[in-house]
Amino acid sequence: MSISFKTLIKSLIILAIGFISLLVTLVRMPVSSSFAGGQRIESSSYGLSVYQPSGSTLFTITPLNDYFYDGQAKEHLENKLLQSGNGNLFSEAVLDIENVVFNKDGLLWKTKGLNSKGGSSVSYSVESSNGGIKITRGINLQKVEPTAIGQVFTICSDCMVTDNTNRAYFNGDTVNSDLINIALKANKVPTIIGENQSFPAGITKIIIIGRDGKEKMSMPVAGETIYLQDKWHLLEFKTPVAKAKTENVSQVIYLAN
Repeated sequence: MSISFKTLIKSLIILAIGFISLLVTLVRMPVSSSFAGGQRIESSSYGLSVYQPSGSTLFTITPLNDYFYDGQAKEHLENKLLQSGNGNLFSEAVLDIENVVFNKDGLLWKTKGLNSKGGSSVSYSVESSNGGIKITRGINLQKVEPTAIGQVFTICSDCMVTDNTNRAYFNGDTVNSDLINIALKANKVPTIIGENQSFPAGITKIIIIGRDGKEKMSMPVAGETIYLQDKWHLLEFKTPVAKAKTENVSQVIYLAN
């Protein structure tokens, strides 16, 4: 039985609509990758989230919280997200093949947005690194040559920030006797700093612990300036850069088992 030209066109249109709908669904779906220790890393419309084996969030990152510095001026990399995703289907397929062939764990998340100076694009690349995970931010600011980048982690609400000298850090407007007692019980020295006050010099490692005193993750420090906004659970690593519109900065995180 012959098929009319009009029927064929209608069938092709229906197939095309179905294919486009499938693509849109796939692009919008979060992309996850599991790393050693059972932690899950997942991308969404607004950022990347790292989960603990229990399923609760360990930390998140997003260009809406990350900063660029232009001298003394400080601003978020993106005040408004215009577009975000894991790249096109081809780049995702290539990444999946590399993960399988080379036994790697990897995740790539890209954004385009705006700040008060103009447009920006930021990519977040996650890969395994010497027993931890390495997060690399690829930053392109159209009209700014930053002097530093603030890599910001939104840590879990029950997390406590400590360092290799056994200090536990708090902002003065959020600390209370319960937190002080938790720090002392974990053999940490309570240390009060302002939101715009950097951590003391000489720190080589930041260690994030829970209220039970057990380590959740750690981050090596090598020349970064560190700030804490305890109210919002924001931990910032301010990293000097070479004053160029395109910059790449990285941070390694070691996740506790």
